[in-house]
Amino acid sequence: MKWERCKNLLCKSALLILCASILFECGCAARANKMVPAKLEVTNKHPYTVRVEGHVAGYNRKASLISDSAFTDALTESILKSGVFKGTVRGEGADCLLNVVILQCDQPSIGLDLNINVETSWHLSKQGQAEPVWSGTIATSYKAALGKAFFANERLQKATEGVVRTNIQQGIEKLSTLQF
Repeated sequence: MKWERCKNLLCKSALLILCASILFECGCAARANKMVPAKLEVTNKHPYTVRVEGHVAGYNRKASLISDSAFTDALTESILKSGVFKGTVRGEGADCLLNVVILQCDQPSIGLDLNINVETSWHLSKQGQAEPVWSGTIATSYKAALGKAFFANERLQKATEGVVRTNIQQGIEKLSTLQF
């Protein structure tokens, strides 16, 4: 009788842990619209169109919270919103190419306050030119406190979106200071 009770309790506990881990993994993906900065200040507006490519380097689980497509969409929407370039072009025919790669994304999987660090590589080149107009890295961090969301997966999602949003904002500010 005791063994049956213990076995039943172990099965329920295992099921609860399985459900909790599934819930943790679900809903963590960073959303493009949440990675677009609310306020973008630009110094110069360039009279060129740009094709935007965003990538996440490597295939580790934590970096996969940000998909290439969501990152590219966030970059594109941010550029359009800021007006730093005349417009964006999908595919061929743009005056410039902007390639932004997330090189590193340090995300804790547990904690009350989640601190995330991101390092990106930015490369802007004019079509047909081998030498980039600008190339550099940008490192940013963001903290999602317990008060932002109760569940860790929600805080992780908010922190991921926040750190990428901050990084995009700094990148666009840098792009707007260029003279070319």
